[in-house]
This record gives sequence, structure tokens and C-alpha cells, in this order.
Amino acid sequence: MTEGTPFLAKVSGNGKVTIPKNVRDLHGVKDGDYVECAFIKVERGNGQPAEQPQTANRPEIEPVS
Repeated sequence: MTEGTPFLAKVSGNGKVTIPKNVRDLHGVKDGDYVECAFIKVERGNGQPAEQPQTANRPEIEPVS
């Protein structure tokens, strides 16, 4: 996998994740394109899933709602 643009996204009820428009534009991603993904689950310190992960320590990551 090559270096990309990290971002945080919330998984919808049907399992979909949206790639932010600015990231799609930056990499020229169009409807119907395939993208390679790496899955990293974000959790709280107590092992519970995070509601909205903190990104203050990782300014390169843009939260997505």
C-alpha cells in the first residue's frame, strides 16, 4: 500500500464509509474507482469503541461525520 491521506470516518448502518470530498479530489478518485484501504479500529482506553476519536495529537487526520 502506498502513502495516502489519513482521515477518520464513521461507519454507517450498512457498513459504508465516506471518503471526504477533499481527499477524493486530492487523489483524483471518481465514481466507480477502486481504492485500497487499511482497517484500523479506533477504541477508547478502556477497549470500548470511540464515539468521536480525538485528533488533536494527529493534525493530519481530518474527522468526518
